[in-house]
Amino acid sequence: MEEERSRGRKAGALVRKRKAVAFAESMIPAFELARKAGAKTLRGKADWLNQNGYLTINKKRWAPQTIDNVENADRQAREVAEADFDEGKAGLLRRLRMLLPDDHERKSEIDAELQNLKQKRNAEMEAAIALGKAFRRI
Repeated sequence: MEEERSRGRKAGALVRKRKAVAFAESMIPAFELARKAGAKTLRGKADWLNQNGYLTINKKRWAPQTIDNVENADRQAREVAEADFDEGKAGLLRRLRMLLPDDHERKSEIDAELQNLKQKRNAEMEAAIALGKAFRRI
C-alpha cells in the first residue's frame, strides 16, 4: 500500500514538473520584455511582471524566488525526461529483454526500440538545455 502511495506521489510530482516546464516556456517572451524594459534583478523582473498583469502558474503575484524557479525550469525538464525514460517504455523493454534469453531476433527489435527511446530522451534533454540557455540570455 505504501509503495502504491509512493508511486502516486512520484507520478503527481512529474505532472507538476511537466506543467512547470510548459509554463516556463510560455513565459520566455514576458521575461524578454522585462529585460528590455530594464529589469535585471530577480526583484526587478518580479516587479515588472506584476506591474504588467502577469500572474504565476498559481495565478498569484510574482516574487523573486518564483522568478528564480521559472528561470531554472531546465533542471525540471531534465528530470522529467529522465523519469519518462526510466519509468516508461524503456524500463519495460529492458525487463522484457531479460526475459527473452534465446530470442535474438526479438532482442534486436527491442534494442532498436530502446535506441529510439534514447534518442527521444536525448532530444528532450537538448530541449531542456535550450530552455536553460534561453533564460540565461534574458
